Amino acid sequence: MMKKPFITVMTSYYNDQEFLADVISSVLAQTYTHFEYILVNHASTDKSREIAHSFKDPRIKHIDLPMNYGGSGNILIKKALEVARGEYLKIICADDMLRPNGLEILVKAAQAQNADLLFGNVAFVKADKTSLGKTWFAHRYPAGLSAAEYLRHFISGTSEFPYAGNFVKISALRKVPMDYVSIQLADVGLWVSLLFNGAKLAFSQKIVADYRIHPRQISSASKLQIIGFRCLLEHFLYYKNYLTARTSVKFLQKIFPQAKYLAQLTEQDRDFVPFAVAHALYETTNIPACILACRLKLAEILNNYELAGRIEKKFGYTIKDLRDDIVNRPINLLKIDPHAVHDNRPVLKNAPLKEMSYFYWRRLWFAVSGHEHREKRRQQKRRKQNEIGIV
Repeated sequence: MMKKPFITVMTSYYNDQEFLADVISSVLAQTYTHFEYILVNHASTDKSREIAHSFKDPRIKHIDLPMNYGGSGNILIKKALEVARGEYLKIICADDMLRPNGLEILVKAAQAQNADLLFGNVAFVKADKTSLGKTWFAHRYPAGLSAAEYLRHFISGTSEFPYAGNFVKISALRKVPMDYVSIQLADVGLWVSLLFNGAKLAFSQKIVADYRIHPRQISSASKLQIIGFRCLLEHFLYYKNYLTARTSVKFLQKIFPQAKYLAQLTEQDRDFVPFAVAHALYETTNIPACILACRLKLAEILNNYELAGRIEKKFGYTIKDLRDDIVNRPINLLKIDPHAVHDNRPVLKNAPLKEMSYFYWRRLWFAVSGHEHREKRRQQKRRKQNEIGIV
């Protein structure tokens, strides 16, 4: 008979009074009862804290942060880990809900598969909890691929894992560095870091949580420009997970099966790995921030005169190749939007919506719910006001 591991469940909240009672109730109603529940108040200014403290359950621990850091992210996970006592961590967002047997499913699946990082399936619901009739693994992205295959897909900077279905072994989580700055890509970077560190990946096809789709989400289609601002930096930070990965050459070759320089390496060629990975990633992506990150890494490597000579001898690649490519493959991170209320407001130029698939599917839901039409009306009104000088 398998033991019953102690679980740490965590929810961070900031002005989530509309949804908070639902998620807390869903956690406290779990069929699996051997857990603690950490509620992290991100300096809310509405009634969220009052709602959180209205639940009188000895399993609840409250953390009140003195200030709001400007969004969710790994810094809030770090705060919870400082007091966590569990063997596994289950993060559930303030606007989502666990199914009654969600923890039980996750615990059994993690034990059966000896998983460090596990994802259960999640169902999409509207803000009012009405089902949208779709699940992540059936309609968003399939489960069951290898870690290398997911890392190849993650190069796009989008999440193929359902965040609401996460379940992580805390001992594995404590071994990897966390990006505390990022918001949009914080979770993706964390999963990638765990996989590069050898975390065993597993899945459960059973639905463990309901994932709300609503315009207040950080990744809502109503916030595409804000998302663009953030991703200019966050993509850059995110790709450091690839450029600094310490793993076997064989594993890297599975991630980049078409990489011509990686294909020539063995486990004894460790000095060449950073160059081969940077070049492989560079040849794989069209994301401007990723191209820039790879160029900076290649420049850093080629500034090592001795190593640059060895790279030229082994691969025939020189600093001139990088210099030529900078000119032949130009990148532009920003342009000016003439329709913006403020003429100097930047928008993404080389990251069209089709390249941001994580946000594209959300926009589809946004359109179906009617918010798309209202958002366009608001934008048209602002543009007309701008044309006649109204600010």
